[in-house]
Amino acid sequence: ADQTALLLDGGLSTYLEEQEGTLNHKLWSSELLLREEGIDAIQKAHQVFLSVGCNIIQTASYQATITGFCQHDQTMTAETAEDYIASSVRIARRAISDFRQTSLPNQTQQLLPTRSWLSTLPAVAASIGPYGAYQADGSEYTGAYSLSLAELQQHHTPQLKAVLSAAPDVVAFDTVPNDIEAIAIATMMRNMAPNQPYWISFQCCDESLLACKVPLRFAVTELMQLRDQGAAGTLIGVGVNCVPPDMAVKLVKILVDGVGTRSLDVLVYPNKGEEWDAEAKTWRESPTADAKWLACMQECRENGATILGGCCRCHPSLMAEISDPRN
Repeated sequence: ADQTALLLDGGLSTYLEEQEGTLNHKLWSSELLLREEGIDAIQKAHQVFLSVGCNIIQTASYQATITGFCQHDQTMTAETAEDYIASSVRIARRAISDFRQTSLPNQTQQLLPTRSWLSTLPAVAASIGPYGAYQADGSEYTGAYSLSLAELQQHHTPQLKAVLSAAPDVVAFDTVPNDIEAIAIATMMRNMAPNQPYWISFQCCDESLLACKVPLRFAVTELMQLRDQGAAGTLIGVGVNCVPPDMAVKLVKILVDGVGTRSLDVLVYPNKGEEWDAEAKTWRESPTADAKWLACMQECRENGATILGGCCRCHPSLMAEISDPRN
């Protein structure tokens, strides 16, 4: 794999919550796509991540689904909902074009794509959450689905069509807790958009198992077999996200092993490792969390991760630390 590490943003929703107040909503941060001031907030947040050196920014569409939007506003048509989801890609593009105009010309000079699947940097990753995120019941952390392969594809198809209509550089399937969902996604990409670059990032419950208790190694092997048979479309990477830093390094080693000599990226975007206090509905903050997270990222990089970023509770200031060439 190409060893030039790219920096993904990290904690878009966390940062938006800081700016906009709690996004305790079934649509989470994607609810902001429905409001003018929300759109401004998303664009500004993207620009903050770009300004600290992020090369890839994820859209605010993780929890956005056509059905979810139409349930939220029963007067909304499916076409309108599709356009709101597509708008998340356009907002990210605008943020990049503003950043390019305002950042120093020499900064832009350094942003040369280092991957065959990338034509330009910074790049837009259209974020699509797993079926569990649409459920908004925490099942993206258990992978306890009762859906078949075909039903999972049926669930993802409308969101995929929506983001593809706005031409993202890459589609990011985030927090996938279940190997069957990963196979459904890969097959759907081959059938619907065989030339569209995409990655799949898994959610794991410990240092070796997916949330659904299937070994990560097994899920990666399944995907690699599909890819080698030409049956996975343009899969450009596999990763893990929203895992605590103390699990991330071992999971990266499993991914790197599974990818082998194939020219695929290995992604890691862990959360900050703080604990959620369900009773108090708040995070238990830890004074050492930042340092531990940064040390974990360094170790992930040394062990072969090629795209690094953050997830829940991470902040642009952390991304600034890892984008510093001295680190």
